[in-house]
Amino acid sequence: MTCVRSAVILAAVLCTAGLCPRPAQAWGPAVHIREADAALDRLLASQPEWAALVAAHPNGRAWLRLGALSPDFQWLTEALPFGHGKPLSYHLLDAAPADRPDLRLFALGHLAHNTSDAVSETFFGPHAWASHPIGYLDLLTGVHDDGQGEVEFVCEALGDLTLADWAPVVDLLFDFYLDGDAARAQGEAALQWYCATGVEFTGQPLDCDAVTDAVMARLGQADDLLGGLSRPAAKRVISALLDQPLDRLVTVALDGPLASVFGGQTGSPSPTFEWELADLMAGPVLTDGFWALYEADFATLSAQWVEAHLAHRAPGFPAWDPNALVAANWLSTLRFDERFAPHLGIIPDAVSWTVDGAPAGALPSGAESAEVTVQFFAAVPYAGTVRAVVRVDRAPLSATADPPLADARVDVAIDPTTYGATERSRITVPFPPDLGRWPDAQGVTVTLHHGDDPRPFFTTDADDIWAVPAMARVPRHRDVTRAVFRTYGVPFPGSLPVADAPPWGRVHVVSRLEGVDVPLPHVGVRWENTRASTGPNGLGRFVLPAGPATLEVGGVPHAVEVRAGGVTWLDTRWPAETRASAPACSPPCIPLTLAVDRLRPDAVIGWWATPVDAAGDAQGDALPIGDDGVVCLGSPEAPVADGQAVHLAIEARFGRHGALAPVTVGPVTVDGSPPTWAPERVVEPVPCGPAPAVLRAASTWTLSPVDPHCQLRAVRTRWRIDGAPWTAWQWRDRIDEPLAFPSGPGDLWIEAEATNRAVLVSAWQGTLAPAPVPACGGADAAVVDAGVPDAMIPSEATTQRSDGCRATPGGAPTPWVLLLLAAGGAGRRRRRPRAQGAGASRGARLRRGGPTR
Repeated sequence: MTCVRSAVILAAVLCTAGLCPRPAQAWGPAVHIREADAALDRLLASQPEWAALVAAHPNGRAWLRLGALSPDFQWLTEALPFGHGKPLSYHLLDAAPADRPDLRLFALGHLAHNTSDAVSETFFGPHAWASHPIGYLDLLTGVHDDGQGEVEFVCEALGDLTLADWAPVVDLLFDFYLDGDAARAQGEAALQWYCATGVEFTGQPLDCDAVTDAVMARLGQADDLLGGLSRPAAKRVISALLDQPLDRLVTVALDGPLASVFGGQTGSPSPTFEWELADLMAGPVLTDGFWALYEADFATLSAQWVEAHLAHRAPGFPAWDPNALVAANWLSTLRFDERFAPHLGIIPDAVSWTVDGAPAGALPSGAESAEVTVQFFAAVPYAGTVRAVVRVDRAPLSATADPPLADARVDVAIDPTTYGATERSRITVPFPPDLGRWPDAQGVTVTLHHGDDPRPFFTTDADDIWAVPAMARVPRHRDVTRAVFRTYGVPFPGSLPVADAPPWGRVHVVSRLEGVDVPLPHVGVRWENTRASTGPNGLGRFVLPAGPATLEVGGVPHAVEVRAGGVTWLDTRWPAETRASAPACSPPCIPLTLAVDRLRPDAVIGWWATPVDAAGDAQGDALPIGDDGVVCLGSPEAPVADGQAVHLAIEARFGRHGALAPVTVGPVTVDGSPPTWAPERVVEPVPCGPAPAVLRAASTWTLSPVDPHCQLRAVRTRWRIDGAPWTAWQWRDRIDEPLAFPSGPGDLWIEAEATNRAVLVSAWQGTLAPAPVPACGGADAAVVDAGVPDAMIPSEATTQRSDGCRATPGGAPTPWVLLLLAAGGAGRRRRRPRAQGAGASRGARLRRGGPTR
């Protein structure tokens, strides 16, 4: 899939969800209608006024639903500049005539949209994101290219396809457009009243006829999808379109059939779109647990807020809050690192620094007092202690080495349903502003903790975030990410720098191979008399004197200007190539010699081999090369043919999305012969005792493999007796199970199989006679050896090839011999299973109407 095609797919999905992303867009129509219905149902149960309005207008719920979508009409046309805001909702409620229950329900829907926006953008989205290790995503350029990222963009759009039923959306289209002239007249009347009442509130003159025409024209595009269908048939069409696993909806929505009704313009694909889309599709966003958070804590929150807002007429919080989305990205990124505590629902949304009683952006020398205030709210019910610790940010790069200046704690018991009528929580920490004891101080940071947990769940020290392992992923090193995760100079959540920066700065070094965008770990870095290396996540963080400096990265010098008191990024690339070769002995399991020039071996996370033809075209799937440098061709369905010549394209991978260009090894000639087996007889005495119900042979026949494939051993065996079910495959290199014989005379029909690592099967079948059991004449009774059945003797001896590999004459399969074990079955040897290269599924994909509904 090309980058452009993938962008179209994702954009279509998000447009399908309601409205394409804009700076203040929340749920699409399906969830907005669901939450408006829930709000009305709550009022019907508690307030007779609303029950009377619904009774007075049989189609009142349709007007409620239209009102629930009306704030987003401002995104459908530039002719309508307003739409959102609870004060406008209150004005609509007050302006609705007493004899127009339909307009009052429309106004209620408008209020429900605004509370629903807050649930989505400020509560569910940030909480769900911060509850999972996802981190900062930048799928589209031009959509929240700041600290907010695309938390809102992803949660709301995919949530609209996952959490709600689209049948009410179809009803709305029929009620106000598709049901003929009367329906369209009703829709036009609603839009005219909404526009005129909004003009009264804003004082901004508008051409309401033009607004009505523009919105109705957009709704009219529903004809392209549903025109000519009855209402039930239209619902079946939409259900068939959307009732699929979420990861398949991106394909279904390629043509954007609903985007024509509720769509708009999206941003263009970011440079890392393909990588980030793959991470999104493989990560927690498409698992049950992610969306179950909505049903557990957020499905009825908007309805409760609607009831409270009707009573209190609160104009502000909860509302759309970009800082909550910024915090979500920081909290989610910290979840990749065990140094930080799990998220429990606290979302910081403001950090303010005060010096000598006035807001400050830096800490000057000579200051007499200073304090920091952190404002936070709880997205889910929370009871506990939040502790804030102020620390000196010193030149050493370990946060644990930073000395604490002060701390404070606040006990809170928060119920999110009470927001709007109660204030949010804040914690203020005064601290001594004199940093003379720490001449290497860069500034002051603050961390938040759950009670006495020494691990913070939030920090303003973004330099410490760069040590999180996940920051090695490609998108984490883009310029936009570096602008988000920086300790100083961001509106939120910035730390407080010292006014006069000390004469040194921090240098962050990222080293990549040419053609590979994944940062490489453990690359050597030198300057002056100091030696260091990039860290395990591919980032090196160093403190150098301010001014010009020269750093050697991977042996190559780079000039850099170190910025005092800040972070300077040094991106380096250096050439490398993969080298691979196969020894002369090249069977289906091929041992390889692998190397990457000028690179530490532990930078490579995996080697892969793809069978190709002489022209380099792939002839099969990529196969993992084991830690022992061996790749095995063939499968039970497609065994390797004897004498087959193959080429292998070998590539070194440095992450899911980074690999060097492959090098080709071959052709190698495949030796397709299976393993042979050599019997070894062991005779053990059998103590006499009472006559057993089951007689056993008295000899142990141990079978050891002789594999013609460069000493690569047979690793799995199984057998069965007299047509009974097969035993399970055993990961072992010999058979030493006891075979029980029934009492009395008679032979057993034995079938046995073994495979080597090339999945080549060697089989034997035949009869075995029981060994006679002697009459007991005392403890020293003789044991009679049953001998070796003729059918178990190898028909051909193995030979030794000149290249050191074992083979049978002519490469033909050789029968192998099954062992008999008489007594005990002791001393079994098992081979540990090989780690399988294929990755398991990353979690169940959701279906609409599934367990999260």
